[in-house]
Amino acid sequence: MKKIITVSSAVILLGFSFLSAQECPHHSKNGSVKTENSEVAYSNLPKAGKSVKLPDGNEFTWEFNNKVKLGPNVLSVSINDQKNLNLKNYTVKANLDMPSMKGAHSSGSKKLNLNKKNNFVGPYDFVMRGDWEICIEIFYNDKPIYKGKYIYNI
Repeated sequence: MKKIITVSSAVILLGFSFLSAQECPHHSKNGSVKTENSEVAYSNLPKAGKSVKLPDGNEFTWEFNNKVKLGPNVLSVSINDQKNLNLKNYTVKANLDMPSMKGAHSSGSKKLNLNKKNNFVGPYDFVMRGDWEICIEIFYNDKPIYKGKYIYNI
């Protein structure tokens, strides 16, 4: 019986080791985003509300609806369309996870919806205290143009 428990524990630990070694979904070891045709450089997001330059000349900001707290929060990504590009050609995806427990509380990569104010929004749930990593991916015409992450402590 003791051998069975030991073997089971080893298998579980190996599984957690594998999950904790991974970064945000789709990252290669050098921190870039893997795609079929290209790689997009990975970067750290600035603090919420700060503007981020996109390769196409536009800028975006991101923030949660309120001060981040336990429970449901709404993530909003606003793309400032200086080039008069159609915002409907953009796709924004985000993932929320705890770096110390990779995969245990992951939201999975979810597509944000474009609302009437032309902001991309989606609900995310912080289920416990600790460090949380928000990963945001921005695509234009289905091609990745930006990938970044930010760590929150709740």
